[in-house]
Amino acid sequence: MRLNQRSTNVDDMSHFRSAFIPAAILVAGLVILAVFYVGLSRHYNSQELQALIDGANANGQDYTVVLHNELTGSYSFNAE
Repeated sequence: MRLNQRSTNVDDMSHFRSAFIPAAILVAGLVILAVFYVGLSRHYNSQELQALIDGANANGQDYTVVLHNELTGSYSFNAE
């Protein structure tokens, strides 16, 4: 009887692993995508903001910049 009970526990562990591994891969993939999204958003927002500032300075315009999110670099830019 013990042998059958032990065999059932091994089967349960096998089912747990077969469900756990794809879920772990999915979570890891989502984390990697989130990191890339934040990094790319920050990079492109920084480049765009620098181009706007350079353009305003070249035209002698005053401007205001409000940084909404430091992590992604989202901002508002108003040339006056």
